[in-house]
Parts: sequence; structure tokens; C-alpha cells
Amino acid sequence: MFERLWKHDKVEPVADMFLYVGSAVLPLGLIAGLMRLWAANMSVPFAYGGDGLVSQAWVKGLIETGSTMTNSSLGAPGIAQFYDYPSSDGLNILVMRVIGLFGMSSGAAVNLFYLAGYSAVGVATALVMRRLHVSRLSSLGVAVLFALLPYHYMRGEMHLFLSMYWIIPLLLLVLVWLHSSAPPLVKPVTGGWFPFALRNRRSIAALVICAAAGACGVYYMFFGCFFIALVGLRVALRDRSPRVALAAAALVLVSGLVFSAQMIPSFMYSVRHGKNAMVAMRNPYEAELYGLRITQMLLPIDNHRVPYMASRRAAYRAASTNGFTEANMAALGILGSFGFLLSISALLLGWPRSSRRRECHPETDEPVSLRLIGLLTVSAVLFGTVSGFGAVFAGAISPQIRAYNRISVFIALFALATLGVLADRFIRLRTGAAWRVAGSLVVAIVVLFGVLDQTPANLDIGYTAAVYAADATFGQQVQAELPSGSSIFQLPYLPYPESPPMFGMPDYDPFRGYLHTSGLRWSYGAVKGRPDATWQQSTAALPAPAMVQQLREKGFAALWVQLNGYEDGGVEVQSELSSLLGPPSVVKADGVIAVWRL
Repeated sequence: MFERLWKHDKVEPVADMFLYVGSAVLPLGLIAGLMRLWAANMSVPFAYGGDGLVSQAWVKGLIETGSTMTNSSLGAPGIAQFYDYPSSDGLNILVMRVIGLFGMSSGAAVNLFYLAGYSAVGVATALVMRRLHVSRLSSLGVAVLFALLPYHYMRGEMHLFLSMYWIIPLLLLVLVWLHSSAPPLVKPVTGGWFPFALRNRRSIAALVICAAAGACGVYYMFFGCFFIALVGLRVALRDRSPRVALAAAALVLVSGLVFSAQMIPSFMYSVRHGKNAMVAMRNPYEAELYGLRITQMLLPIDNHRVPYMASRRAAYRAASTNGFTEANMAALGILGSFGFLLSISALLLGWPRSSRRRECHPETDEPVSLRLIGLLTVSAVLFGTVSGFGAVFAGAISPQIRAYNRISVFIALFALATLGVLADRFIRLRTGAAWRVAGSLVVAIVVLFGVLDQTPANLDIGYTAAVYAADATFGQQVQAELPSGSSIFQLPYLPYPESPPMFGMPDYDPFRGYLHTSGLRWSYGAVKGRPDATWQQSTAALPAPAMVQQLREKGFAALWVQLNGYEDGGVEVQSELSSLLGPPSVVKADGVIAVWRL
């Protein structure tokens, strides 16, 4: 049995199938245990607040309307149109749309999608590691550790689509292919007018992977194209073959075309209505603020199981002016940090100096080069780090890509792949059944250690249940008070999207009403910089009598006032509206929100 776990070359579909099942089940089972899902209400989202509310509202709209671009339940008196803030996550949207066909709530749909990410990442990683001649046991270990990165649960449902990063191992496979003796798309001989070879499985697979990357979000597409261009250029110079550079350019072009195709509706909207200068406008400095920090990668995670390590992270965050940026999510853990340093040393020190190259089929598998992984790691750091080449790109070309810390998930894969390859090489140097058994036990213990190190002492998500239940109760009270189809104006006016907190009201908080009702129309969600949002802002600034008159003329049936959005806790606005309209029809149990009929 242990001999089979360490086999590399012989094709054993049944054994590999068990590997892929394990790669799907183990990460999911581990995260379910860490989150205590057996005690959770799966209809309650794991993240309920901030960007988590955006994910919920977006998924609710997709389930109810089938569209990601418009939502007639938001943006009253108009219809919310999100063309100014497009998404390039076409594949993720498709998966979420399929999940929505089963009639579950938006909270359950988001939870299911998020949990499926652990299995998807695990299977994709195990598949790629096997294609790179890593043994089954090491492939399983790398798959579990990569699926359970701190990056994964820290992104969570706040950054829902970033936590679905299964495309990254597949992009690594394309990079290894490009670096090999049989690069995809490259003709073995010159001749003919068409410059590419398409009649082999490697070329087709590479094209499909790059096309998929273009539909998995702008960051993974952008970083993937960077690495493809880098490896293509390196191989072209090494082999003095411009055909490899041309093949890399073609793969980048495919990914870019798929990405661009998803932007067409937004481009057409801008042509008709003009460009919106108030949405998603980035400053080049933000590439510095959200850049990668090596300290954040190597430090322990927040709330580490070992008190001393937890205190080290807490001390750094307390002392650092940038300790609370999302670069905090780039932590690699002890094993990842060790693999990170080893991968860099493989490039800088030029090791291993000699290795026997295993014979393999040129279209199905390829042993991985640790020097290549080292090159990718060093390049990722130089590109993503604060004041690195990414910041240069932001200043000289485009600041729209700003969160360069997100390249850390690529670095994590490179680090763990290095450990997997080295574990195999060490075990193969030993012979005999005893070494196989001992090696298997060591790998299992190391992976368990890594999982415990990469996950915090507490991942309990039960704290959201009470808040969610209170909002649901209040939402149903509001719905019972108003006829179906009623429009509700929300105060204070909070620009959408990306607005700083307004006193005690966090960004995206006004979505709470929409999430817990159906058949009502809400003012929040009108994109700032467009006429509906401008009208809302000017109306909200009017004296109470004039505002009420305007709202009645527009057909609004009620006012939803979040009192903690005012400097005085809403005392003045509550007094004005009560003297004008009488006491509120519905008040939330905690007194934060009050609703007046108009």
C-alpha cells in the first residue's frame, strides 16, 4: 500500500481517483470541523457585514433576476445598474447561477459556494501535482495545505470570488509546460502560414486554462498573464526561439480576450451614458498601501493556537501603521514560509545541481524544475512587494490593479509545491518498506502540523447568527407593514459602492433591509456619479418637510432611517420626522433603525 502511495510513473486511474476524492473531502472536512458547522444554521451567512453584505446582496439579486448588471429592487426610484462596477468572474457567476436553481436562500447559496471552494482547490492542486510527477501522498499533502491557506478563510465570504482560487494550480501547470521541451502551441518544425500547433492535448489544455483564467477575476488573470509572459520570455531567450515567446503571447491574448469580452456591456453602457469618474477610480499610491509585505507572509497568523506566536503577530500589528491592511491575509504559515525560503534558494544558489530527468510522455506530464519555481517566487515578490514593479506599473500604466498583496496565493503554491517535490526526492533516496512507512507517517504528521499552524484557535462563525436573526425579524416586520411593491427611501444617504463608514454605520449596511425582504424596492444601490444617486443625495440633504414632499411625489411609501449613521445618534432627525409624520411605524429592537410611513 505504501509503495503505491509513492509511485510516480505508472498510470493507476483507481489509485488516482482515491487521491482526488481525498483531496476534495479532507480540506472540506477539516474546515467544517474547525468552523463547527454541525452546530451552524447553514442559511445564515458565515460573513455578515461589510463586503460580506455586498456578496449576499449580489447573490440574492442573481438568484431572483438572473442578472448581475441590474436589480429592480435596488436604486429606487430608478433601477440599480452596476455597469460602472463590472465583474470579470464569469465562471464563478455561472456556478452561482446553477446553485441558485435549487431554490435555496442567498445565505445558503453563498455558504455552499464558499465551502465548495475548499474541495475545488484541493482537487485542482492534487491533479496538477500528479501531472508534475509528485507522488500521491505528497500531492495530497500539498492539496490539503494549499486549500487551507490562511488566505482562504481570511478572504472568506467577504471576498467571495477571491476565495475560489482553483485556477492557480492549473496556471502553474501551464507555466511548467511552457518551460518544458514541448511547450504548448509551439510547432516542432517551421512551415505553413499558421504559427501555432493546436493538434495536441497540451496546447488545447493550455488554451482552455488561460481562457478560464480570464473568467476567474481580474487579479488571477492579471498575475497569471504576468507569469506566462515572464516564462515565455525566459524560454525564448534560453532556447533562442521566438516561437515560445509567440506562444506565450497567444496564451496571454486568449486570457485577455475572455476578460475583455466580459467588459463589453460596461463599455457600451459608458459609451451611451458617459464615463463615471466617481466609481473604482484608483490612485497609484494604493499599490503601495495594498502591496505585498514579506513580514506579513512570514509572521504567524492572527489568533494563532500558540500564545507566543499570536502575541508576535499582535505586537507587529499594533506597532505597524500598515498592520491592518489586507496584506495581513498573505500569511504563509511555518511550512509555507520554509518552502518560500527554499524556493528562493533554489534559484539563487542553483540547486539541485544535478538530477535525473525522468522519461515522460511529452503531452501528458512534466517533472517540475525547482529553479523554475524559484524564478516564479522571486519574480512574484519583486512584482507584488511594496514599491516593487507592480507599484511602477500602477504609476506608469494603470492604477486599477492595486491590491498586489493578492499575488501571495501564487507564492504560497510555489512554496508548497517546492516542499512536495523535495519530500518526494528525499523519500526516493531511501529504499525498503520501512522507509516507505516512515515517510508516509512523517508526511501525515507534517501536514497535520501545517493545518494546525495555518488555522486560528477559533474559527467559530456562530456570532453572526444572532445579528442575522434580529435583522430577519425586523425585515419581516417592515414587510408586513408595507404593501408589496412599495418603495423605501433610506437615510442617511450612503454612496454606493466603496464609501467610508458614516459615524456608526459601516459601509454597505443599508443592504440589510433588502436582504431580509422580498417584493419591496429600496433606494440604496444606485451607483454614485449617476443621476439616480445624485437625486438621492440632494433629496436627503433637504429639510424634512421638503424631503418628504419630494419622496411622496416620487411614489415612496416609507422612510428607513439608520440612526447610528448620524453624529448625534439620530436624535435630531428622529425628532423632526416624528413631529412631521408621527411616531415611527416600526422600530428595530436595538433602536438603531426606525421606519416611518409616508
